Amino acid sequence: MIVNNAVETFTIRITLESDTTTRSKEEMKAVVRASRRLRSAARQHGVAKLDMGAPGSFLVARQSLGSSPFVSFSTKPRASPPPLPEPLVIDVDDKCKIEYIDVKPEDLSAATPTLVLIHGAPGTYRDFRHLIPLLKDRGVRVVGVNLPGFAGSTILDTTNYYDHISAFPSVQLTYKAMQGVLKASDNVFVLGHSFGGHAAVHFTGINADEQRINIKGLVLLAGAGHRPHQALSPRLNDFLWKMLRSGLPMIESTSKWLVRQLYIKSFKFPDSKLPDYFTAGIVRCATADFPLFARHLEKNRALPSFLAWAKDDALIEEEIFLDVSAVCHPGPRLAFKKGGHNVQKTKAAFLADELTDWMDNVVQGKEQSEVYSTNVEIHP
Repeated sequence: MIVNNAVETFTIRITLESDTTTRSKEEMKAVVRASRRLRSAARQHGVAKLDMGAPGSFLVARQSLGSSPFVSFSTKPRASPPPLPEPLVIDVDDKCKIEYIDVKPEDLSAATPTLVLIHGAPGTYRDFRHLIPLLKDRGVRVVGVNLPGFAGSTILDTTNYYDHISAFPSVQLTYKAMQGVLKASDNVFVLGHSFGGHAAVHFTGINADEQRINIKGLVLLAGAGHRPHQALSPRLNDFLWKMLRSGLPMIESTSKWLVRQLYIKSFKFPDSKLPDYFTAGIVRCATADFPLFARHLEKNRALPSFLAWAKDDALIEEEIFLDVSAVCHPGPRLAFKKGGHNVQKTKAAFLADELTDWMDNVVQGKEQSEVYSTNVEIHP
């Protein structure tokens, strides 16, 4: 995601290789064209003012926060959760490896609620590390998955690298990988956080057609919705996406560097040493298929749903959560006054209780429209 109203003023210099004699004329011209277009795109969308400094460099400057006083990233330090188990890996048709963890409670059976966790863009299953042990303690099996391109979910078919890490194809690969993992589970629930909400809806949408997994419910935590939210600048994302696929190593590497800086400087994401972590994130955002999201959501209209978010989310406005809520099956609707974008961390204990109760109700066959509505409950 690229933010329209960024968090602070900052200046970033991208210094390209100093030895210009090693560059082809084609590459040099492409760099100049890219810098001009990037500057123009940024000005149009209020993301950054770009200016050219010395030859061979880009300047990204002056990002300002919007006037809203009620936004939060909620990054306050918390007690460290217990370590997660060692990951497992599945090879999917020699296209990619899918890395995941399988956290099993005591007395595991086919009837045990199984919750599949899908991270945002960027992200990994570690984004749920505060929630996972709490769910396990409440008798829930938790499967945390890394989508293709993130952490150990590496691409094997590198010729088609960008295709495999794109929004919908990455879910198709993940769905195929999870069929074997979840085949013995009678009660599977799929949870998506942030842009993982799109992935979760696609995952359940695929299953509505293929019926390979016993999915009983959909959970969206601060989930992306029917349209680009306030943290997205679609045209700039598209331009960076085109830079990545330019076929020119210098342009591609410059785009990767810029994307990383925007995430860590503007969004205040912690830096990551994982290869192409931020690149995979921007690709998922740039290739998001909003009409397909709407169609898959419609296919899931009868699927029990659970939605939660915070009113002070700095990335996604509440109207988007409410729009999605309106077309989902009745179920818990929890809005926190404070909690930021990462409610799976800031509200982990509360959500663990609510999720467990809801999944138990679904497993027991209780009619959701009798137990829940789509009315929103406000919590601190």
